[in-house]
Amino acid sequence: MLRSFSCVAACLLLSSWATASLTAETLDDYYPFGMNRDGFVDNSSGQAHSIWKVRKVGGSNTEYNVIWGQDKERFKVRTYNGTQYIFVNSFGDNQGNWWGVRAETVQIRYGNGPWQTIVSGDIYGKPVGLYNIPEQQYTIRVWGYIKKSNGTRGRDFYWEHKWFPPAYTTNHQWEGSGTSTRLAVKKRQCWW
Repeated sequence: MLRSFSCVAACLLLSSWATASLTAETLDDYYPFGMNRDGFVDNSSGQAHSIWKVRKVGGSNTEYNVIWGQDKERFKVRTYNGTQYIFVNSFGDNQGNWWGVRAETVQIRYGNGPWQTIVSGDIYGKPVGLYNIPEQQYTIRVWGYIKKSNGTRGRDFYWEHKWFPPAYTTNHQWEGSGTSTRLAVKKRQCWW
């Protein structure tokens, strides 16, 4: 059964897999597309609060599942109107159920500039971020719905995602070789 949504806010730091001297240009440096990886999510207090897993879908290098405990999201790199985005195409659970996501209105704002409508109509999936990282912060907001398992319209949602440009961030929960200060992208999201 699809869980009901309430207002949720989250802050996530995505560390770079690149070396410290490399300036990140795409989200490939943060989301490891085409790779199977495990990691921790920082809840901004310096404590790891959950484990995430990235798993490729079939042999694809552009589509993968992210598993957050019992919840799953299916991401895909897609081009829409000439711009590459990271899309969430569906949500899933541990029992193998998947629910498609539809976006009806999508807007983007760079810095404190005006909101620009990039989608007006019903499209499959919701863009959650730009694949190519701009030099300034930006925010994407989406109005849409989640499809029921029978394919009909389910729950409506509003979702907003603010991305900040790469900056060096210290997080003592990062695992693996290297320093605990890494190039990271910070993002904040809320939905209801």
